Amino acid sequence: MTTLRLKRGFLLAVFCAFPLLAFSSCKDTQPVRSTFTAMDTAITAKFYGAEAKQAAEHFQTQIEDLDGLWSKTDPQSDIARLNLYGTLPTGQLDLRTIALLEKSSQLSRETKNAFDPALGRLVSLWGIGTEKQQVPGEGERQAVLERCGNENLMITEDTVSLKNEIQLDLGGIAKGAATDEAVKALEQFSLDGYLLSLGGNVYVHGEKPDQSEWRVGISDPDGKADYLGYLAVSDCAVVTSGDYERFFIQEGVRYHHILDRTTGAPSQSGLRSVTVVCKDAAKADAYSTALFVMGAEKGMSFCEKEDTLDAVFVTDDHQIFLTDGLKECFSLTESERYQVMSEGPA
Repeated sequence: MTTLRLKRGFLLAVFCAFPLLAFSSCKDTQPVRSTFTAMDTAITAKFYGAEAKQAAEHFQTQIEDLDGLWSKTDPQSDIARLNLYGTLPTGQLDLRTIALLEKSSQLSRETKNAFDPALGRLVSLWGIGTEKQQVPGEGERQAVLERCGNENLMITEDTVSLKNEIQLDLGGIAKGAATDEAVKALEQFSLDGYLLSLGGNVYVHGEKPDQSEWRVGISDPDGKADYLGYLAVSDCAVVTSGDYERFFIQEGVRYHHILDRTTGAPSQSGLRSVTVVCKDAAKADAYSTALFVMGAEKGMSFCEKEDTLDAVFVTDDHQIFLTDGLKECFSLTESERYQVMSEGPA
């Protein structure tokens, strides 16, 4: 499991109200902050160090550039053009796009399609979070599933092809991949520490001026409190997928946006949220979706085989399961409603 350095005695000052929230010290040097909208979410960051201002400016420029490459709705983006034409020469695609598609396909295979970048038609059919959201019938879902699936994404030295009329949707990995690109680029600046928050995707590096590490809060899926607990971490990504993020209710039934390829419907795995901690933000992003679809038992078993991966599983009945690497750095704040389990799920 991932080894994380721990430190106690943190001050609780709210950074921003996002599904994942980082707490910071208020008494020391103020950071340079960056706030903007891209990748269909609010993005915030703060930087400490001699070149914090330059880093903040570069970060925004880079994220906006990647959004232009990977957006599904921008007709000029690599992803939109692939979805339109079905096949493109690799020379007409950015190298970062090709690398992301290769990684997405690999992670889909590793998770047995619990994460799948080629469910664009299924996502569009449900339309969750849009004006066209609906509950499609079984026949509609099965018909669309025939035109889905990572196995239809073909990448060669010369071309990228979408077979069987599939459509790409990289919403489950793009923000994580953009975070990884940003982290690499920020190495050129003289920085003591920084926090990046792309919606539910957080990356923390280094330390704050008081030399304390970061605390990243995990949202309470019930919404009765802001957070159910927090993780004390540094130099890693922390990504949460939850059924409370995007959903709609029809005839008393709640439909959320995390779709299960095997059913063509929102996952019914018995989980409310999964938070993944990993050095690789793209993996953390994809794994958070995959583990949610797998459920707690299969998800915990999957994590045991991946020594770079740790996770927090929150179930429908308010039980919390932690992988070994997080047991010492997780603190529960909502102990009246949630219980950290000492043994794995049955």
